[in-house]
Amino acid sequence: MQLLQRILQDSGFLGAAGVRLGNPRGAIVDGIFGAVTASAVRELQRLYRIPVTGRVNPTTWEVVDMHENPY
Repeated sequence: MQLLQRILQDSGFLGAAGVRLGNPRGAIVDGIFGAVTASAVRELQRLYRIPVTGRVNPTTWEVVDMHENPY
C-alpha cells in the first residue's frame, strides 16, 4: 500500500486528493487505503480513461507502474 501511495504522491495525485478532501497540506503516505488514496486512484483513472472504480485493478496497476518505471 505504501508503494502505491508513494507513486501517487510522486505523481501529484495523492497530494491533490488530500487538498480536494480538505487537507490544505495534501496527504501523507501512511499505508492506509482510505478516502484520500481512493480519491487519488479515481482521479488517475479519470485522467487515463480507465473505468473509474477507485479500485486498483490490473489496468490501473499498469498505469501506476508506468509512473514508477517510465522506461
